[in-house]
This record gives sequence, structure tokens and C-alpha cells, in this order.
Amino acid sequence: MKRSRPGAKGAPKVKTGCHTCKIRRKKCDEVKPACFQCVNTQRTCDFSILQPSMVLHQKKCMDIDNLGALYFDYFKNVCIQEFSLYFEDASWEKIILQAALAEPCIQHAAIAISALSRSQYESGHDALEYSTRRYILAIQALRTCLESVQNYELALLGSLVFIAIEMLQGHDNRVIMLLQSSAALLRSRSGEQLDYLWTALARIDTQVSAFLQLEDAGTDDFPYEDSEAQPWSRGAPSSDIKRLSRYWETGFDWRQAEAKLNSFPQYITPTQVHGFGTYEIHYIHQPSSNTNAIPLLFLHGWPGSFIEVTKILPRLVHGGRDFPAFHVVAPSLIGFGFSSASKPGFNVDQHAEAYHNLMQYLGYTQYVVQGGDFGSLIARFIAFNYGLKRCKAHHINSAAPAEPTATSHPELHARLKDTPLTPEELAGLGRTMAFSKEGNGYLRQLSTKPQTIAFSLTDSPIGLLAWIYEKLHDWTDNYAWTDDEILTWVSIYYFSNAGATAANSFYFEIEHRVPGAFEASQNYVDVPLGISRFPKDLILLPKLWNLTMGPIVFEREHDSGGHFAAWERPDAIVEDLRCMFGKGSKAYQCVDGKSGYEV
Repeated sequence: MKRSRPGAKGAPKVKTGCHTCKIRRKKCDEVKPACFQCVNTQRTCDFSILQPSMVLHQKKCMDIDNLGALYFDYFKNVCIQEFSLYFEDASWEKIILQAALAEPCIQHAAIAISALSRSQYESGHDALEYSTRRYILAIQALRTCLESVQNYELALLGSLVFIAIEMLQGHDNRVIMLLQSSAALLRSRSGEQLDYLWTALARIDTQVSAFLQLEDAGTDDFPYEDSEAQPWSRGAPSSDIKRLSRYWETGFDWRQAEAKLNSFPQYITPTQVHGFGTYEIHYIHQPSSNTNAIPLLFLHGWPGSFIEVTKILPRLVHGGRDFPAFHVVAPSLIGFGFSSASKPGFNVDQHAEAYHNLMQYLGYTQYVVQGGDFGSLIARFIAFNYGLKRCKAHHINSAAPAEPTATSHPELHARLKDTPLTPEELAGLGRTMAFSKEGNGYLRQLSTKPQTIAFSLTDSPIGLLAWIYEKLHDWTDNYAWTDDEILTWVSIYYFSNAGATAANSFYFEIEHRVPGAFEASQNYVDVPLGISRFPKDLILLPKLWNLTMGPIVFEREHDSGGHFAAWERPDAIVEDLRCMFGKGSKAYQCVDGKSGYEV
């Protein structure tokens, strides 16, 4: 057999990539506008479509002051990742960073973005004014460059970072103008290799275009509503949706809502899930100043989000003398908010593993968990999979136990026959039956054909608003929702990193799990269990049924409240958790060395 002759010594190892990498015999990643090999070694990358106007070297690129250097470092390490949520590819992490090292106009803009991002946290100098100066310098530098060379790609990259600056300042009209001009320029250069810029602009363009529908939505665009029908008998009233959509367009201040959310410490951390790879989990993590505090994992449901913890978190982290304090961790469930989208087959077991891994990553080797709706389902699986050794107790406010039978629980079944139902239990059964008959249409749709409804909810922000608003109204106990609260809840779904309807897949996966996830959550779990019941929740079954779920160490029935207990009745949830884990309770000191009280 003939063997091929080895290549001559000194010959290039690779045949593709930039000429610089070929000469250096390095593997080129072929990323434009400059490959990482050239960026890391500060060499000029002649592979790039975008020809740098100056040598790829920061010191030669522009004279950067100390403050600018700090902001540019913050841009490279933080802002890049924050803005990557708006795009579906690696545009910010690769293209923009490399362009910022090569082009003065992009570097000025990057510093402006960083200063704007930091302005809400910093004092001592006017970050907003500094950002404005850098923005002006970026515009001037781009104009100067384009006067000498018609570099369309640089112009489009400049538009991309300028869009980010305008977005941070809430200048929606300028964002739209820049998007329109960028799209027009891209269309005029359709024969050039600029596809990656289309990808970078696509997602934000889709979001802005969808919101533009609000501006054009007149009275005639809303569906017909029978004036003789009882309000809410057929869904969200047209009058409410009209009012909310107009306010969403003209009065709602997302930046104010965003700033309020950003007042809570938030993080994004990758976690491995067996058989499913790596997922990015967004979460709030607020440790208590009391080092003896109890680690608490808070799990939300649908159509809620991590926002539900924000009313109870400030109260839970304080304590230590008269009542226990907690270290609070509240993730966006995978597929929700700003966590990664889930994959087919990602079920309750995988959710449980992901959030258990998160607690271990944060150093909470033992912890307790609280959940409602989906969160209660996941909490049950965490208790089952990691109970006693890691998960020391669980508290839920959406209990859905199985009915005790003569076969499954003979003694309990006998007690039930001799125990009459209370008026509250009779009312609860009536509400449960009404929900089963008239209130769970969404459940049937999402657990069978979630993709069909996803088109409407993704295409129309008003459709998404009506879909969620109906649940916020029907599932609460006359809670006085403000328009700002409603639109903040809906906006989190609309701006979701995973997509406005990614959470819908949760129902499908639960329904198609074998054996059924809901039925599995009803099994007896030998981990201390606390239950809070609210009269306007969706499923309210006789209290004796709860004994089939596990050793109940705390149980309380409230006189008001509904499905979103942490939001409607934050005082009640906080008090229940304090009682369940306080001195004298059966769950007191269940976490080794963490009683919640000051030593």
C-alpha cells in the first residue's frame, strides 16, 4: 500500500482561513470581521470582509482615558453577555467585540453602552453625560471614516451599536428609524456577504415590528364582543384589553419597571442537566445578612415568573431574633423569563435536577423549597429525588393530592367516611369542579397542540396580553391589579430570552411523561411538608387528602387569596414560612446548622 508523502516541513497546516493564520500555521476560526487568533495576538486579520481603518491594536485605535478603559473592560466582560439576549447568534460576543478593537467609532459606542449600563449603579460622576460624549464621538468617527471609504459593513455595524444605545435610553422612535435605515441599506447590498448582520438585526426587528402593531390597533381591529354577555363569561373583556393596549403603547414605562427589577441581585449561571446538556439559568439570589439563615429555593409557575418573589424576598431575608431569616434563590424556570429555552423531553425531573444543581453551585448543600403552580410540582419532585439528604423540607401553596381509597390508604379512607366536609371544603370542591369544567381550556390546548396557539401569541403582543390577563383576573381573589403590574408581567413573557411562548411546552411535556408527572407528584414523599391553602386557588380538595402526600408539619387555611399567593398575599406566605421553620415547629432546625436565628 502506498502512503502519501508527508507535507514539506514548514508548509502551512491549514488551507482555509485568513492569510495571517496560514503563514503562522494556526487554525483559523474564520470568524468575521477578524478571527480570534489575530485578535488575541493583536495582528491585522486580512481574512475579514470588514477592513479595519487602523491596525488592530487598542492603543493605536484611539486614545482612551482611564475611565474609558474601565468602561471598555466592563463592556467586554458584562455588556456583551447582557446584549446577547437580544440576538440569536454570537454577534455581540464575536463580531462587535472584534470590531470594537478595530474601529474607533465602534469602540466609542461600546464605551457609551457600558457607561449607560453602569449609570444606574454609579455615583460620583455623570455616567450619562460621559456616555453622551462618547456617543457623539462615535458618530463623528463613523462619518469621518465613511467620507474616505464607502464601507457599508462598518456603517451597518455602527447602526447596530447605535440601536443598543438608543434602546438603553428608551428612545423607541430612534430605534425604529435606525432599524428601518439599516434594513434599507442591507437590501441595497444584497449581493454582498452580509447575512450575519441580517441575523443580528432580525430578532429585535421582529419585536419592534410587533409592538408597532399596537400603534395601528384601532377600535375596529378588536374582536366582536356580545354586549349582552356577562363580563368575563367568555374571556377577557374587549374594553379592558383596549385600555391596556393603549396604555402599553403610550404610557407604560418599561424602563421604570426594568429598573425596579434590576434593584434585585440577578445572575445567569450555566448548569448541566443529565442527557440534555448545558442550560443557562437566570435567577435572583439574595443572601441574608444573618449567616445562620435557611437556604430557600423559590419556584414560580405559569403565567408567573421570577417577579413573584420580589414582594416576599425583602421580608424573608430579614430576621434572626423573633423569627427565622432565609437566603433566597428564585430562578426563572427553564423556558421562562431570561433562562434558556427547554428541549423536547425536558420534563419535571430535569427541572428538579437543574434547580438542585443551582443550589449546590451556590454552596447550599442543604436547603428547603417553596413552590406554587408548576413550582409546587417541581418542589415535589425535588423532595422525592433529593429528599432528606439535600432537600430537608418543602412548602407548597398549590396542593393537589390524590383521593384516598380503600386500597391505597384504608385507614385514611375510613376516616373520610366518618368525617363530614367543612363549608370551606365544600366551597373548594365547587371551585375545583368549576375550574375543571370551564377554566382549563388553556390546559387542554397547551398539553396537546401548544405550537398552534404559539403563532398567535408570538405574532401579537395584544394576543399575549389577553391570554395572560384573563388568568391574572380569574385566578386571584379580587386582587386590585394595577395596569403597570399587568403589563410588567406580560412584558417579561414578551421579552423572554426563550421566546414569548416557550413556557407553553411545559404542559405538553407533563402530559406526555410516562408515568404521568402529575400523578407521580401525588405519591407519598417522606420529607417534611407544609401546605398553605387559599380560597380562590384552582384546585381545593379535602384537607384529609393531603395526608397522602407526606408527613405534614405545617398546614394553614387562609380566608382570602388565590393562585398567585406570593403576589396577592405576600404577608401570608412570609408568615407561613416563618411559622413552619420557626422555633417550636416540627421543621425547626431541619437544615443542619442553619436554624434561621442569630447565634
